Amino acid sequence: MNNLREVNDDIMKDWLMFREEDLGSLTCEEDKKHWIYFDEISEKILRNVPDELVTIECDERLICKIKSGDSEFSITGFPEEDYPELPTVSGGFPIVVKGEILKDMIKKTIFATADNGAKIVHTGVRFEIYSGNIRLVAVDGYKLAIRNEKIDYEGDEKNFIIPKKTLNEIMKLAGDGDETISMVVASRHIMFECGNYVIVSRLLEGEF
Repeated sequence: MNNLREVNDDIMKDWLMFREEDLGSLTCEEDKKHWIYFDEISEKILRNVPDELVTIECDERLICKIKSGDSEFSITGFPEEDYPELPTVSGGFPIVVKGEILKDMIKKTIFATADNGAKIVHTGVRFEIYSGNIRLVAVDGYKLAIRNEKIDYEGDEKNFIIPKKTLNEIMKLAGDGDETISMVVASRHIMFECGNYVIVSRLLEGEF
């Protein structure tokens, strides 16, 4: 299994792209491992290539060619050692919520978050996790939104604030069925497991 990884100021996202049960087979030369920089342009390339076999080849200059059908594109890669590693996140008992429930909770609170020019903690949503309950709170000085749900959780009480950019990403990935989202919370980061994605985000620090 190989990963695609995306990084910005708040989020590190691993896309578990190649899975044997999904694709049947994958050919990879183990001695040629390179990171590929997938910016907005190259993401558009991958989304619009023909619905056929896609090959990605990198040469010693880290020039990567994306081929599919009659289409061929070239992008520039960079050395693996220049790419940041995912932070280690371990926080004891995981928090598991149905994707459709978490998506709905975020949707009904994120509108009340503040813009970037406001108090930094108010640009995110506060999560309050305690015995059998999850509560989301957002406020911008004018609006207040609170959403409560029951969950299967008996771990320690946890309170943390997640940036709205991260939550917008979670809403895109969360399904509408019975698929669950798992959260593991550390002191400064949170890790989400959602389907074939693993997302690590920094937490906002300060008095809410």
